[in-house]
Amino acid sequence: MSDPLVTVEEADVGTLIVRLERPHKRNALSSALKRELAHTARVLAERTDISAIILAGSGGIFCAGNDISEPDSFAQDLPLAEARRHIRLGLEMCRAWEALPQLTIAAVDRFAIGGGISLALACDFRVLQTSSWLHAPEVELGITYSWGTLPRLVRLVGPARAKLIAGLCR
Repeated sequence: MSDPLVTVEEADVGTLIVRLERPHKRNALSSALKRELAHTARVLAERTDISAIILAGSGGIFCAGNDISEPDSFAQDLPLAEARRHIRLGLEMCRAWEALPQLTIAAVDRFAIGGGISLALACDFRVLQTSSWLHAPEVELGITYSWGTLPRLVRLVGPARAKLIAGLCR
């Protein structure tokens, strides 16, 4: 049996820790991990005994973003219908986390890159260590943000700051 992609543990009464379990890949978001995170969020949404969920990465790293080692990691190289299905995985994952009725906190350890930022933005709060950093390679790669990231970013930091982040990677 393979190792789980996501684990859920009780941190305290009413509080769970959901952990990305791909430390060997710096918790990069494979298609399977995106599906599992969306499924986990939908299952936890039904739990009335839980008031808070902490989303964290294993191995001391939050998330290295989309897993670019997957053959279909760059949706622009796929036929349109496949590209839309691929992008929809990340969008559905983020929407599932954003829709959770419980308080959600992304515990960003070390770094969040690209899709990792999108996932963190889907949570209610983000907590970073002083040494943690965020990086949005979409700007440098010339690809657009997807997964509903821009509207969440604008709501969080306002339009002017969102333009700096999305347009200049600052």
